[in-house]
Amino acid sequence: MFDQAKKVTLKEVAKLANVSHTTVSNVLNNTGSVSEETRLRVLEAIKTLNYEQNVLARSLKTRKSRVLGVVISDNSNPLFSLVVKGVEKIATKRNYNVILCNTDQDVEREIRQIKMLYERQVDGIIISLAKERTDHLARYINRKPFVFINRLPDRMFGDTILTDNFQGGYEVVSHLLSLGHRRIGIFGCSTEYITGRERYRGYLAALREYQVEPDPALVVQTHFRAAQEAFEPALSFLEKAKPTAVFGSKARNFHSGLLLA
Repeated sequence: MFDQAKKVTLKEVAKLANVSHTTVSNVLNNTGSVSEETRLRVLEAIKTLNYEQNVLARSLKTRKSRVLGVVISDNSNPLFSLVVKGVEKIATKRNYNVILCNTDQDVEREIRQIKMLYERQVDGIIISLAKERTDHLARYINRKPFVFINRLPDRMFGDTILTDNFQGGYEVVSHLLSLGHRRIGIFGCSTEYITGRERYRGYLAALREYQVEPDPALVVQTHFRAAQEAFEPALSFLEKAKPTAVFGSKARNFHSGLLLA
């Protein structure tokens, strides 16, 4: 009978499983080459001894916390629920944990959260910027790996993953034009972010291809943080511009306006 009050060591697990402590470490950290039979034997020994890793000691030794920080700009945006789900899926496979932060488009909040992630010694940060300017991040950027998603930083501090918003805008508007629409509105394509700028560029490219003159009355380039903010502008847009079709650049806000109407 093992004394559960006593702190079980990795060497004791290795002894019970009849393997080296390096093999136990490989099983715990999902590294190295370990046969399935050996892995199961180690896991059974861990369970029998009720072994718990000393995460702090391990991180001090390896200089890795096996934790990633994910900073998103708006947790109400369905896009980010899919992004976070994907990050967590891959992180789990690699034996990493994830700390999730939401800035709510607030730069000061973004700074506080990144500072907290550094204090937690995360190994890297995946971030959708609150604003595309990155002056406030200069002191942090070069000290850990950063991956930028959805928004383009004004300086290339690290890898950036973006949706092809130009092609998306072009294909949506081309489809509407092919159906015979000529008064196509675009709503919510804020020039504040690359997503809006590129969607608008795709919109214009499709109009040019079909030789349709752009009408400024059919364009609303405003960033709406919430569906309720878009309600009155959406109604006014529909009444005054009278589009026959609309490309909702931030569709969830425009659709909410239509539903509430």
